[in-house]
Amino acid sequence: QILFAATYYNEIGVVKGQDFTRYNFRLNLDHQINDWFKIGVSNNFLSSIQNWGSNLYGIAANVQPLAVPYDNNGVLVAYPGNDVVLFNPIFDIDGVLNEIRRNRFYSAVYFELKPVHGLTYRLNAGPDFFNLRQGQFQASHTSARSDGGSYGSYSTNGNVNFVLENIITYTNTFKEKHDLTVTLMQSIQTQRNESSSITATNLPYDYQKWYNIGTAATINSISRYLTQTHLTSLMGRLN
Repeated sequence: QILFAATYYNEIGVVKGQDFTRYNFRLNLDHQINDWFKIGVSNNFLSSIQNWGSNLYGIAANVQPLAVPYDNNGVLVAYPGNDVVLFNPIFDIDGVLNEIRRNRFYSAVYFELKPVHGLTYRLNAGPDFFNLRQGQFQASHTSARSDGGSYGSYSTNGNVNFVLENIITYTNTFKEKHDLTVTLMQSIQTQRNESSSITATNLPYDYQKWYNIGTAATINSISRYLTQTHLTSLMGRLN
């Protein structure tokens, strides 16, 4: 038995610069090789891109009702209505970017053996890989910076999780009325999470966004983290 499925989802937000796109692929396989051996696998892959953009409506709602965003020559005004507190949010459409990319692959694999009557051995394996990348950029001439110098940040997060289970089950019936079931299980789970980030201000060119952040005049912070966990479990049951 084979199953393959693919989905595509695209949503454009009501605020310009905000959107979400996702791809999803799935492949399942189950095969009974003979009377005593069975194998199966379920694979899933997801990939998405999300743009947060800027809070255009929230900023525009605070601008004076009679203020206009353009001057008589059609040029954008930095401070509509001469309000030195509120910067023109239209600059944010191309100047404030927040992009998040996610990729995940996870799988469930098993094989099952029945070497003798009443005895079953099953192995379950579940790898899970996840990666996230977030890039942020705020141009100097935006409401986020108010001509205070551009800002950029770049961060990544990667997670690897793996589960392995060994299960032995024995069932038998004695004298046609006494049922016996013995189950033994051993499980191992490991997880590794690694993340890094860098933030900077006063980038030389707006078009480079967060891709060449090391050229910034000021590096504000650099961080890197690693966490690892390991869990081993044993279980037995008699019915």
